[in-house]
Amino acid sequence: MSEASAAGGATGITSINEVEMRQRNSPKGEGGYDAAEAFRLRRRRFQTHRALPPPKTTLAAALMLVVGTTLLSLGLYAVFHGDKERGLSLCVLGALLFIPGSYAATVIWGAYNGWRGYAYHDIASYDDDVDNSI
Repeated sequence: MSEASAAGGATGITSINEVEMRQRNSPKGEGGYDAAEAFRLRRRRFQTHRALPPPKTTLAAALMLVVGTTLLSLGLYAVFHGDKERGLSLCVLGALLFIPGSYAATVIWGAYNGWRGYAYHDIASYDDDVDNSI
């Protein structure tokens, strides 16, 4: 049986590990093993090209999420510790900031990580110079 058919069946395809083993065992002058090149090839195989999120929209989403969470927490603390009127107003204001902030942050995170169904153009953009029509 030939080497190609033994390594890759009828198609003669060999795995990357087999190619690396052949390079390691061959003398350096005859296409020997180059660790730096092997590392670059291996790294390139798993590299993804992520589109960066729109900066102003990301900042707005993060601020709404943090301020909304803070106001909700303070409002709940005030409601359960005596000042119900002020606590309820803080809860309403916190909810008005938390809900869109958490939605935008989730969409931005999903689009950045490449989750199916998530894209930057799904949220309102505050960036004038970024084209979100793609």
